[in-house]
Amino acid sequence: MSENSIFISIISYRDSECQWTIKNLIELAKYKENLFIGVCLQYSINDDSDKECFQYNFQDSEYGKDHIRVIKMNYTEAKGPCYARALVQQQLFRGEKYYLQIDSHMRFVKDWDIEMINQLLQCKISGDDNSGSIVDEKAILTCYPMGYKLPNLIPTHRFPILLVATGFGENDGFLRLGGKIVSKKLTQPCQSLFWVSGFSFSRSDIIINVPYDPNLQYLFFGEEISMSTRLFTHGYNFYSPTKTLIFHLWNRDYRSTFRENKSLEIQNLEEISKKRLSILLNINNNNNNPNNNNNNNPTYNNNNNNNNNNNNNNNNNNNNNNNNNNNNNNNNNNNNNNNNNNNNNNNNNNFGIEIEPKYNVGNIKSLDDYSNYCGVDFKNKTINNKGKFGGYYEERDTFFMNEIMEYVIKSQISI
Repeated sequence: MSENSIFISIISYRDSECQWTIKNLIELAKYKENLFIGVCLQYSINDDSDKECFQYNFQDSEYGKDHIRVIKMNYTEAKGPCYARALVQQQLFRGEKYYLQIDSHMRFVKDWDIEMINQLLQCKISGDDNSGSIVDEKAILTCYPMGYKLPNLIPTHRFPILLVATGFGENDGFLRLGGKIVSKKLTQPCQSLFWVSGFSFSRSDIIINVPYDPNLQYLFFGEEISMSTRLFTHGYNFYSPTKTLIFHLWNRDYRSTFRENKSLEIQNLEEISKKRLSILLNINNNNNNPNNNNNNNPTYNNNNNNNNNNNNNNNNNNNNNNNNNNNNNNNNNNNNNNNNNNNNNNNNNNFGIEIEPKYNVGNIKSLDDYSNYCGVDFKNKTINNKGKFGGYYEERDTFFMNEIMEYVIKSQISI
């Protein structure tokens, strides 16, 4: 196996774009022999109602036999994105060096594989001996990507996108994220406060150290803040690329979602998942969530009127080297503040839910560390200016694109 091998995790729920995503990522890679694709296909196995999902036969080619691994599941057995991503990690990963997690409706730039590796190697932290910066071995490239339109309408601009906090869900109380377009020219990936599921590129040790929790069944909102918290407390650092490397189809009108499967049992399992996440975050989520006390900033309200749609992938933004976020140098944090992390089960033991250590928060940094780092008070459901501007509040006027231009660009790409 090549030293630059990449494991690509894709989950697809009755999505006809998945086949073209796979075709595009193979064709536009510089070294397609380094790619190993793991796909969880959730579709109608018993009839041909999803036949449009299989116009491009990616499994039976010589390349597919060696480089594409597939889990097939009837769509009625689907249990949400966390469960499906956990299956891909558990059953299809074979020790590749790098790990790319994406959605099933994406497009790529030319030579994206080399671009992502090079950008990952540009993520730097201060060395322990003050001898200068060193490569951050726990860096993760992540952001909400720019959008594309069907069938292959790719925007010409390649602006970076920075992740920002936008508010809390009215019904579940979990944090919602959005993206702001960065106008400043970035010379290296910029530090970010959050992690998102639709684009994440890193070394593959995160699969071992912070595996997806298959018990978060039928959970949608909550996936990203769950992983953001767990990854950060395990010592990982988030970065946004200097430019767009991948594109996402934000329009969902053409496909079904796992929400079409409805029953009382499914509702109960989703509620258990929400309680599990509340325990992880050490919060008590009643339905009296002060959702609106975070949306004081007019820039935010414009950019994230989508943030309660069914995809918290709504917006796209990249972050830069936040000076104020240098507590990322995870090696220097005392492990004893980790008591805050794993004590989070105590406040909600009335749920009767135990979180296994491998699916819990880490012990390198604490929940309080992450709250201070990202500017979000999860218990009181407030967001300060740091969280609202992704760590760049002080330089917001020169760092981000102005609101009018951002609105125009986002309108063009259906965000």
